[in-house]
Amino acid sequence: MKARLAELFSKGELPKVLFEAAGEIRDLGNKTTHDPDERIKTWQANTIDDYFRAVIEHVYVLPFKLQEFRDSLSRLRERNMKEQTETVH
Repeated sequence: MKARLAELFSKGELPKVLFEAAGEIRDLGNKTTHDPDERIKTWQANTIDDYFRAVIEHVYVLPFKLQEFRDSLSRLRERNMKEQTETVH
């Protein structure tokens, strides 16, 4: 997972702050996995959830929504051009 996130970061698809947040999540996970006395606290779990959602939103959701928006604008432009052409003739 670390390598895939690093690849996204190096390609400019993941901003530095989200790359760093993912690293913090990984570090906390490793610490709690290897130290039986260490427990994830509620606020930490909530923060992990926020970071995870931010990464997913940035990598998957926003590009999809942007493409949908661009497609809708393209359809609107095409419709407007068609209406203008029909008005002229």
